[in-house]
Amino acid sequence: MFTNYFPDRRSIRAILFDHEDRLVFLELHRPGKPVVFLTFGGGVEEAETPEETLHRELKEELDAEAVIGREFLGVPAHRYFVAKITHEGENPFTLGPEFQEGRDETYAIKRVSFEEATQDDFNLQPEILKPFLSLYRRMLDRELDLLR
Repeated sequence: MFTNYFPDRRSIRAILFDHEDRLVFLELHRPGKPVVFLTFGGGVEEAETPEETLHRELKEELDAEAVIGREFLGVPAHRYFVAKITHEGENPFTLGPEFQEGRDETYAIKRVSFEEATQDDFNLQPEILKPFLSLYRRMLDRELDLLR
């Protein structure tokens, strides 16, 4: 799933915040390649709503539950929604097919401030997200207030 960062099929992804209002990303390590940071989310299953997709993907990838806010950004094949974690389990990276044994990739959870996420040396993918995070920070702050 993460070989090309995102699948070609339509996906729903989260601009995800934790209880301290830090952004939460998937930190992807692949042998011989730079570390990249990705949003959580994934492909839409048949007859799923965007909210159902995010709830399922956050459970699979992060063992977490979240309140889902409004759509933040839509780019070809990918839609991004603001979300805030309400509960985190103790078993991230165990349920999704991308986390099955036999892969060379390793994963970690990365929690960062807005400032860290928008720095030049933070390899956020896809690259289009970084300028949108900077440009729409106030809107994201307002949306976070609504999700509290």
